[in-house]
Amino acid sequence: HLGRGRWQLCGYFDWWKNDSGKFWMAEPQILFNLEQLGIGSRFWLGSKCEINIGPQNSNNSVNPTIFLQYDF
Repeated sequence: HLGRGRWQLCGYFDWWKNDSGKFWMAEPQILFNLEQLGIGSRFWLGSKCEINIGPQNSNNSVNPTIFLQYDF
C-alpha cells in the first residue's frame, strides 16, 4: 500500500550466486500521485529502471519502464 504523499521513492535490490557466478539486480522506482490531475488518489504514474549486472558483460542490462499503477 502506497502512502498518501504526492510522490514515493521505492524499489528493491537483490544479490545472489549460482554456478554461473555472482549476480546483482536493482529496480529503483519513483511514483507520482495523480490526484492533483483529478484522476484519483489511488492512481500513480511511475518510472522504474531494472539494472542487471552479471559476471559476464552479456548478462548486463538496463531496462527503463514507464507505467500506470492502481493502489488497491
